[in-house]
Amino acid sequence: MLPHILEFSIKELCEAGSVFEKVKVTKQVYGGSYQIKLNDTYVAFLHKSHLPGANVEAQEEQDPDSKKKPAKLIDELEVGQQIAKVRVKELNYFDGVAQVTMKSQIVNTVAMDYSSLEVGQFVNAQIDSVNEVRKIVNLSLNDFVKGQLRLEHMADFPIKTIPPKFTQTGKAIKVRVFQIDERAVTFTKKESLMKHDVPMYASQKAVKKGDKIIGVAVAQNEHGFIVKSFGEVKGMLNFTDVKEKKGDVKVGSSVKCYVLFNKKGSGLALTLDKKKARAEKVSEADSKTLADWLPTEEEFTQIKEAYSSLSKNNLECVGKTFTWKIVESKANYYVLRSVLDKKAKFAILPKPLASCFGLSLQLDQEDFTFEGFVYQELNKVPIVSFNPILGKLNELIPRQQSDLQAGKPHLGLVESISSTLGLTLQFPNFTSKIAIKDMQHTDNLSIHYEVGMPLIAAFNKTGRLSCKDVVLYNVMLSDQQQQHR
Repeated sequence: MLPHILEFSIKELCEAGSVFEKVKVTKQVYGGSYQIKLNDTYVAFLHKSHLPGANVEAQEEQDPDSKKKPAKLIDELEVGQQIAKVRVKELNYFDGVAQVTMKSQIVNTVAMDYSSLEVGQFVNAQIDSVNEVRKIVNLSLNDFVKGQLRLEHMADFPIKTIPPKFTQTGKAIKVRVFQIDERAVTFTKKESLMKHDVPMYASQKAVKKGDKIIGVAVAQNEHGFIVKSFGEVKGMLNFTDVKEKKGDVKVGSSVKCYVLFNKKGSGLALTLDKKKARAEKVSEADSKTLADWLPTEEEFTQIKEAYSSLSKNNLECVGKTFTWKIVESKANYYVLRSVLDKKAKFAILPKPLASCFGLSLQLDQEDFTFEGFVYQELNKVPIVSFNPILGKLNELIPRQQSDLQAGKPHLGLVESISSTLGLTLQFPNFTSKIAIKDMQHTDNLSIHYEVGMPLIAAFNKTGRLSCKDVVLYNVMLSDQQQQHR
């Protein structure tokens, strides 16, 4: 036996899912299949069924004595020919040779198997079949990964029949992974769930009081509606609550609601009333800080390695505005790449900084670009905000502790919120606290302040940082008077 079989290890083999570019055909074997040289280390086998035209039948006259002629391969390769791109679909442990494919559906797929799928992931799928009786559309990402699009996930409102746009077999559609249960995958095409800013939670345990849930009313019982969101997150929306808020909720509706409480063993209690859900949110631990929306140290390292060729272009970009495009979407942040820029850069956009004036970016649009301000740099990676206020009032942002001076307004971002301690304001390279008594609003803080929102503060007469309107008014009035002297 070969050594890698005896050791039962694939360390010496390339990994399934690996993509190789500019490979060469070295030999024709087995009547239409080929041996491919991937690089100086690996040789692979390309079966004739995995040529680009392998599933396309030639247009030719049928033999009347034959029920069906075998499919004729449209694409043929020549020895020495260079292939633009192939992908390893599996490994043959007996001969140590990788099996590759040229089929674009597999080469360009985001998931080679179910284990590589993630809840919330956007994928391009193909309609395989339609079950009108069960009201289900069967989709496939490729030959290996398949799933279902159920009736309640085809529109934001309840419908009784499958829309015609989902009945065209072979049609390609963009969907989002809603739930994964081993090999049972549920996709969604609801417009409200196709937006990038939909809240995502790692598990039911991760959901806290006051958190926003966007989901689907999948059923109802004697108490109310069962609302389900991405992954395993689900809860109960009481009929009384719906009636009080005059909500139009039906099975199949998209629902935006908030968590009243998350009781172990009982699940989530939900409400349509944001103020009701957040009115008693008093624990400092209940408020996710801005730092929680940043990559971990390990993720920062991985991002810098992935975009190492652009690192040198990230120098001296703090305090400047660039045009950006989303290249990766993570649970807490986006990875950006600059466009219309001679020296392309990469950056991080924490999700709380992806909105302004209560409006969120429509990131689900393909090739969407936007203006973003580089607020600071962490681990040598620019941190970007979508809010234009930061760019317009850049001169108010202190870059170091000594820049905080009496008699001047200072612009920062809300780092954290506590009903007992007040706000922590984040400036580039340092933070500063604002006590409850020095805030404009002193109750129901989560209604008036949000993590990541820009906030202007100034020192009051006692030397404490304050965001009260009267303090800011006096500071700005004094500043104007000095300018006119």
